[in-house]
Amino acid sequence: MTDFSEYEKCTFTNQEGEKLFYRLLKPHLVNNCMYPLVIHLHGVHERGQDNEIQLRNGGSLFLIPTNRQNFPAFVMFPQCPPKLRWGTAGWDDSVYNQTVSPTMQLVLDTINFLIKNYPIDAKRLYIMGLSMGGFGVLDVAMRRPKLFAAIIAICGGGIEQMAERIKTTPVWLFHGTEDEVVKVEYSRRMYEALKKIGGKVLYTEYPDTKHDCWVKVYQEPNLLPWLFNQHL
Repeated sequence: MTDFSEYEKCTFTNQEGEKLFYRLLKPHLVNNCMYPLVIHLHGVHERGQDNEIQLRNGGSLFLIPTNRQNFPAFVMFPQCPPKLRWGTAGWDDSVYNQTVSPTMQLVLDTINFLIKNYPIDAKRLYIMGLSMGGFGVLDVAMRRPKLFAAIIAICGGGIEQMAERIKTTPVWLFHGTEDEVVKVEYSRRMYEALKKIGGKVLYTEYPDTKHDCWVKVYQEPNLLPWLFNQHL
């Protein structure tokens, strides 16, 4: 069992008293150095208020000693409250609202708080997520274009009619062909929409793989090198 104690337990509270629980992994700080910030959005089954379960998928990736050495960064794992979602778009890609969800607004406010209080390079904000988090990643990126230097959406989906808003943002999509929870067509359509307009998009599809394709994603040798090579 992975020891996640290096991820500090944190709580952000806004002016209205609304709280966001999150875990924060800090790099080994060097004076006068600025660091990227990676935001990882979990799936439906990690919702809650324990501020622990959201690290179950993806948390160990950033604890690997070679990754900590080669890709020093702040890593934030927020936890979505029960029964809520990261994004405002429906699973069927049929709804688009101009504003982010209240939960995502808390995430954005927390990002701003971290930038103000830690040596974080605002030109190297990376956001990634799986399942519900994969939808959330594309949802917030389309509402906040040019905020993130790169996007990784794992077995998620988005509104391809809004692809133009992230045309200049490097995007890497992942999906399993046998996904029984989120249809693989969601990622395929988003990939085609971005490709059609000349977007900076990569797509990796895993044959004979179900919903938990993130297991393979975290083993991709070029995942972090690609991610940390991006900047605004």
